[in-house]
Amino acid sequence: MHLLALVTQLLIAWLAWVSLAHADYGQALQQSQIQGFLTAMEGSWQGRAVVTPAGPLTYNIDFQRTDENAVTGTSNPGAAIHHWQFSAKEKSLRLRFLTTFGGNTKPLFLTASTRVGNSFVFNAEQRDDLTVRVTPGREATDIEVFLHGDAHIQIKLRQAAKTPYSPGAIEQDRVILRFENRVTHTQSYMFPLEPHPAFALYKLAACRQKSHILQQCSL
Repeated sequence: MHLLALVTQLLIAWLAWVSLAHADYGQALQQSQIQGFLTAMEGSWQGRAVVTPAGPLTYNIDFQRTDENAVTGTSNPGAAIHHWQFSAKEKSLRLRFLTTFGGNTKPLFLTASTRVGNSFVFNAEQRDDLTVRVTPGREATDIEVFLHGDAHIQIKLRQAAKTPYSPGAIEQDRVILRFENRVTHTQSYMFPLEPHPAFALYKLAACRQKSHILQQCSL
């Protein structure tokens, strides 16, 4: 009896350890997690494929929301064009991936219906030897491709730095506008640079095509 009780206690302890160790494994995706994934993938990313069959490669990509339930991005690492599309499909995420390497025109389709920790694991629909693991973040995202269970490609992405909108940049554009006035021999005319200095320059160019008097322009 004592031996049976000991074995039972050990079995219970082992099951509890397994439950804790794999608490995040195989979590079914919630709709909020699916939409959160798509939102996190949006934006301009600069990165590097640190592991590839051809060695490390620069890997920059822009993901744009193509509709409410999909983001699409294209990267050109050099040897081929890579087209990525992540989309919501019922209670799962679907990845459509197309590489033009070797003249290929047939995309691969993978589906993620569960999550492991913070990673979304996509399993290929046409084959059982290909897995893509995506770990999204606001500033950093990792993409790992496993072939036959071995790491085949590893991509590390970081959100591209945005151009700062500073008073100095605005003042620089005002100097450019005053220079344009002198060249066209029109009166100096300052106008608001909203919503962005580049937009004001665009309006100035369009105005100059219609009138030689800058003051007649509505900027």
